[in-house]
Amino acid sequence: MKVNYEKIKFGRNSFWIALDTIMLILIVCNLIWMIFDFSFTSLFFQDIVSSISPEFHSFYKNVIHPDFLYYDLGFVLAFLAEFVFRWVVAIVTKRYPSWVSFPFIYWYDLIGCIPLASFRFLRLFRIVALIVRLQKREVIDVTDTWWYKFGSRGYLKVLEEISDRVSINILTGIQKEIEYGDDTNKRIVNEVIAPRQEEFALWIASRMKFAISETYVMHKEEIRYYLEEAITKAVKENDEVNRLELIPLFGKQISKALASSIADISYSLIDNTMKDMSDMQAHNMVSKAVDISLKTALYETSNEEIERISKEIAFETIEVIKSQVNKKHYDK
Repeated sequence: MKVNYEKIKFGRNSFWIALDTIMLILIVCNLIWMIFDFSFTSLFFQDIVSSISPEFHSFYKNVIHPDFLYYDLGFVLAFLAEFVFRWVVAIVTKRYPSWVSFPFIYWYDLIGCIPLASFRFLRLFRIVALIVRLQKREVIDVTDTWWYKFGSRGYLKVLEEISDRVSINILTGIQKEIEYGDDTNKRIVNEVIAPRQEEFALWIASRMKFAISETYVMHKEEIRYYLEEAITKAVKENDEVNRLELIPLFGKQISKALASSIADISYSLIDNTMKDMSDMQAHNMVSKAVDISLKTALYETSNEEIERISKEIAFETIEVIKSQVNKKHYDK
């Protein structure tokens, strides 16, 4: 643990730093004394104390231990005085919206002052709060200590477990609402999907253009070869072309030239069509076609089918989110 002595010097926050430090020392001393007195109820521990100092053992057993509660009241009065002082300061400075907010925010300080064994453990929370305040004022730096790293890791685990449970319960409730709520699915279609149909159309059109152009470049030669083979076969099976082959000398050459010309024209037509897909006008035509398809699906297809599809999409999307929430990140 590092101590920033520059912050301890006289300044605007010196009083509060001193008060926090004094209260921290008092609470630590009080807790150590409480642990000692609790251990003193054991005969084994008394024998250890007696073996170290018989005089102290006799004094503590006969004088301090029977009236420990009264001695603890001295600490309780000091804690209450500090609590009331901070409460008054909070009221004067209007730190909180209501004057009664302070004891509810620092409830552990107030309940920890009750001199009963079942409430005294809450004074540990006060130690944590004081250390946090001193850390925020940059008086101490505990981020490199093993107990801070251990506590921080435990805090993150607890926080993630709680947040995961809450998130999953909320998502499960949403799934039930989607599954059994009649209006939910209609609202998804009418308020989520329908208003964005133009955006969907533009996106689908751009993806179609990209997919077609990429696929065509990859299989360009295969398409050409397929056209040549298909047209050659069709020409050979055509009776009219077969009659041309009966022409002396030039019949077969005319038939082959015709088949080759048809193949070149067909390939050229397809090639130009694929290249024109990158043109803005062609893109707009595809977008309009997709837009019309979406409108047909939304308004002319039965509403039950669209609602079922939207329900399944929403339900499965939430399941993916739930599986992601269930993943533990604090172990990384």
